[in-house]
Amino acid sequence: MVKFWKPNKALIILQGKYAARKAMIIREFKEETRDRPYGHCLVAGVSKYPKKVIRKDSAKKQEKKYRVKAFIKLVNYNHIIPTRYTVDVDPKDVVNVDVLQARDKKLTDAKETKELGLRRGGRSTCSNSKRWKDWTFWWCKTMLITELINNVAKAHGGFSMFAGVDECTREDVSCNYLQGESKCALVYGQMNEPPGACARVGLTKLIVAEHFRDTEGQDVLLFIDNIFRFTQ
Repeated sequence: MVKFWKPNKALIILQGKYAARKAMIIREFKEETRDRPYGHCLVAGVSKYPKKVIRKDSAKKQEKKYRVKAFIKLVNYNHIIPTRYTVDVDPKDVVNVDVLQARDKKLTDAKETKELGLRRGGRSTCSNSKRWKDWTFWWCKTMLITELINNVAKAHGGFSMFAGVDECTREDVSCNYLQGESKCALVYGQMNEPPGACARVGLTKLIVAEHFRDTEGQDVLLFIDNIFRFTQ
């Protein structure tokens, strides 16, 4: 199996009940089994994240919003996407394949895994939600976008294109930071422009992307934000 499937590797699940959830590899299984005739691994992840707390929330409601739930699952390698991040938490002593056989044991180990992560972040289940950032900073969509940009630039030698159609997001900063000016192309327009001018921003970037794809034969990753305004 490819070498980037390693324990403690952060990943994103692509299919199933926990699709789009973030997790980490606990153990990898290079050999196929009778029940699972494909490459797979044991993962532990977060199924429920802390919610935003507002000032008028009662103490009971705040405690409910602070709750975090973890899950343990065997997943196919084809149903996950790796990232370049690793987690310095070692739940191997807590989680193993045997816990999947009994529901009670699975729930118990999932809670222990959650508490292990909370202790690693120096958090309790009732801590302030803003203090979760240093433990969950990579649990966000930008991680996936950044990973795509990084792979296009460094693994495939391609280009990333960003068009801000009346919008400006973090991904354009990621494009410029990860790829440098030589592999990054940005097109912007004024925020107060009429719809016709805004649409031309997206069309301009589309033409540039088609040039690099068709004429130069390069791999291209195209961002258009906000795509809804581009299609109006």
